[in-house]
Amino acid sequence: MTILLKRALDISLDVLGEPSKQALLYYLQERHNISIQDGGRCFSLEEVETALNALLGAGSLMIIDMVKKELGTADNKTGGSLLTCLTCAPVMLHVSYAFLGTRL
Repeated sequence: MTILLKRALDISLDVLGEPSKQALLYYLQERHNISIQDGGRCFSLEEVETALNALLGAGSLMIIDMVKKELGTADNKTGGSLLTCLTCAPVMLHVSYAFLGTRL
């Protein structure tokens, strides 16, 4: 499951663009010991949810929903691609500002 979860997380973070994706991956690795690299430790979806929620708050829901869809475990409570497009920009800004030490 961990390999599938790593792949789903990798694909889901692509929507944020490469700089924001790399910033989130760095945060997950450094603060929560979660890495999508081969050979990293096993982790659960709940650990990813907790880590992303700590940084992004409600913005993490969009990413977690995308991960679940990649895994085939989505409950379809949130919208489809239109909702993803509408919520993506604020998440990217929050990620960028969070790593610069600036709060929105």
